[in-house]
Amino acid sequence: MNHNLVLAIMSWSSALTYAVLGFLLVVFVTSHLSTLLVSFSLAPPTLSYYPRLLASFTALFLCAIYGTCASGALSLFGHGELGQYTTARAFKWTMLVFTGVWMVVEDPGVGKEGYGEKGWLGTRPAVFVGNHQSELDVLVVGHVFMPGTVVTAKSSLKYVPVLGWFMLLSKTVFLDRKNATQASGALGSAGQQMKKNRQSVFMFAEGTRSYFDHPDLLPFKSGAFRLAVQAGVPVVPVVVEPYSNLLNSKKKIFRTGTIRIKVLKPIETVSMSSEFEAVRKFTDETREIMLRELKGMAEAAEKRGVALKPHEAMGMNGTTGKSSGLDVGVAGLEHRSVDTLGSLTEVVLYHAYFANATANPRLLLSVRQTSSADLQQLTVTSASSSGALDSSAAVQAEPVHFVSWNRIDMADPAHKKQLVLITGATGGIGKATALAFAKTGLYDLALHYHSASTETRSQLADEIKAANPTGTDIEITFFQADLGSFDDVRRLHAEVTKQSRDVDILFNNAGSTLSHSGVKSLADVSIDVFEQSWRVNTGCGVLLTQLCLPHMERTGCGRVIFCSSVAGLTGGVVGSHYASSKSAIHGFVHWLAGNVAKKGITVNAIAPTLIEETAMLPGGSEELASKLPVGRLGKPDEIADTVMWMVRNGYVTNKVIAVDGGMYPH
Repeated sequence: MNHNLVLAIMSWSSALTYAVLGFLLVVFVTSHLSTLLVSFSLAPPTLSYYPRLLASFTALFLCAIYGTCASGALSLFGHGELGQYTTARAFKWTMLVFTGVWMVVEDPGVGKEGYGEKGWLGTRPAVFVGNHQSELDVLVVGHVFMPGTVVTAKSSLKYVPVLGWFMLLSKTVFLDRKNATQASGALGSAGQQMKKNRQSVFMFAEGTRSYFDHPDLLPFKSGAFRLAVQAGVPVVPVVVEPYSNLLNSKKKIFRTGTIRIKVLKPIETVSMSSEFEAVRKFTDETREIMLRELKGMAEAAEKRGVALKPHEAMGMNGTTGKSSGLDVGVAGLEHRSVDTLGSLTEVVLYHAYFANATANPRLLLSVRQTSSADLQQLTVTSASSSGALDSSAAVQAEPVHFVSWNRIDMADPAHKKQLVLITGATGGIGKATALAFAKTGLYDLALHYHSASTETRSQLADEIKAANPTGTDIEITFFQADLGSFDDVRRLHAEVTKQSRDVDILFNNAGSTLSHSGVKSLADVSIDVFEQSWRVNTGCGVLLTQLCLPHMERTGCGRVIFCSSVAGLTGGVVGSHYASSKSAIHGFVHWLAGNVAKKGITVNAIAPTLIEETAMLPGGSEELASKLPVGRLGKPDEIADTVMWMVRNGYVTNKVIAVDGGMYPH
């Protein structure tokens, strides 16, 4: 080879090497220098966020290159399954050097009979299931992976250059889920591969990152559990304590520190049914086991002084999340004490199941706070149609889809509650609903109005404050908007989120006949009136729902309720413009409800008729009342009661409920 060419290659290689080493040095120094400045209070915590984020991605990139090379070399010697293990371990140490983040794994199974020194982490084959908080969870894999453990991936990824090669060489378990049949077959094939190679797989059961800053879990997807059941291998829960005190992308914080990981006892699946309902129940029960452990770890961290205090914890909507005075539908035959669930605990609307589940089906629990000083004890009131409960039965709390985000911190009177947005809040139904929410003491209110006077708004605010029985402050904010203008609707949402926070419960109550009532002929209503009716009665609610839905999906709970009309069911007597706009609501409800039901969000509509003290019926009418089977007109409070029922009940969705005094058999 030409001497000059050799020198050129060596020069370029040296330059490239120096450039790479220089870049790594800059990343390393910047990451740790920013940490020092923050630790000595010479700079805000946000200063270290981006340098450490860059350091993390650099470490990930380096380990990805290493993993591809290592997996290729190991495959030559017939040990490709060790590729992901060695890559995970490399990432573990690289992240420590670059970011100072470390994880401590607690495995109570070490030394136990049948598990030896490897403990429960050494279970092979098995499906390991972890909670998914953020991008930092890649580091969890680095700490918990044992030899023979791999991740799962979509089959299409095997064709991606470099990444696909690494996955193929390291014997990744590929799944193809284009439809239900292929999904079932893919899980069966994956299970056979696991047993043949004595492989374990690690999966995040939530399916997506929660970004929670409090101890909670998104609803679990059942794929990991179905894989375990079909393969007949155990599920090993792995719980990572909340670490938003170290990494919080919302607040742009990334600190050094140590994170606890707890490995729970393997759950055998050999005798379990693979039927859908059985796997779903297994999934939910495992989630509750992990959730209890997660809350216990958060409480222990707080006592050690290394976790965010409740008054410091910021929700994903940028607000604190504390409340007190919980009292949810007390009904019961027997009181029972349970241990504290921690200072960051969701306790509203729980289901329970007992150890002897066949004798005691799931019961609705209501949880009442019993101490104003702390949360050392909760009294659980059980409602059972079968009489007294077995005192030896172990109570396990299981949140339904809609679990209130209200969290308790009795030492700190400051609190934020769930936010309810009510459109048309100064009218009869809107006002009654605002007062109904106020009577619980559990909600803050964002109240929309179109043209209500200052006096009307002030009077409503006073009534809301007087209705609150808990003595806690209720945030009451009024927002003006013309809902016939989509620009105004967008401004309304922007102002609500800016002045208060994201909306948890949306009641699309506003509506109008546009001064056209008793229409006899289609020709009597112009197309412009049709279009404006749709904007006010339907479009504004659809747009507000679009704007509010992302927050509800992130938190895993929410309520969307429309105030429709029986005119949407029967045509009514107002006019075609009004009936068609209300009927459109029903179609939207039916579509959206099915789309978001598994995300913990319910979507319903109420269809009232002949409600007094409203714009359509400001005064009573004996003639109209006589036409109703109940012999009277409806009251706004009765519509408000239906709204509250829809808020409380997580099992009612995709419904249009007629509240009509028995006029129509719907």
